[in-house]
Amino acid sequence: MLRKNIWIVAAVCWCVQTCVGQDAPAVVPIAKEPWHHLVFENEYVRVFKVEVAPHAETLYHKHDVDYVFVTLGDSDVDSVRVGEKPVRLLLKDGDTRFTKGGFAHKAVNNSDKPFVNVTVELKKAFDAEMKNCEEPMKCTRDIMLGGSPIGDSTSLFTNGFVTVVRHHLKAGASLTSSYYSARGKDKILFVPLTQAKVNFGGISELLNIGQVYFSGAGELEVNAGDDDVRWVMIRLNLPASHAVDAQPGAAVPHGLY
Repeated sequence: MLRKNIWIVAAVCWCVQTCVGQDAPAVVPIAKEPWHHLVFENEYVRVFKVEVAPHAETLYHKHDVDYVFVTLGDSDVDSVRVGEKPVRLLLKDGDTRFTKGGFAHKAVNNSDKPFVNVTVELKKAFDAEMKNCEEPMKCTRDIMLGGSPIGDSTSLFTNGFVTVVRHHLKAGASLTSSYYSARGKDKILFVPLTQAKVNFGGISELLNIGQVYFSGAGELEVNAGDDDVRWVMIRLNLPASHAVDAQPGAAVPHGLY
């Protein structure tokens, strides 16, 4: 009887270990996930261009810090967190969301088109709750020039330190604004949803879709040319205790996508 009980205990242990092994998939750091391509990094942000082929899926990977992701193109994707049921995300081009870090998941592309986004990790933690804009009449406002609307801007969310706004500029229009100038140690990350001709404090750039540009100097000027221009701006309103000088730059060091 004792020997039989020992065999039963051993069998139960083997079953538990096997089941646990099946329920705990291998998880890799985000930088080791093959569909995530590092395109820019400095003291404040780490930026990945994500492109998952049709009906493919990422490896399970860790999101250790809070992040913002900007969707490029319409998407149908499942987010599958470890130990949880899949959550289906039907995303439109330009959809931008904030996600708290501290979890692991995989992304499953349900579409016949690539799932593409820009994932921006926020490396500075400010311990402030991110809040969505909850007043529809005030979230979107016209951009006016000479009494006529030349585009619009939509406030998405902020925690007082990180502010995210989506913009649209009509064809033929130009926008020059000191709102995004570096006041003190503030920084901005420009994420184009269309090709964009942009001047950051005297530095001119022709940015392709999803080619981010980090800046902390001068006025922002956007020229729409023959086509409408759309972009997402992530502004870092840094407290003095977190201020560190950083050089401006586009997402070039690791290649363009």
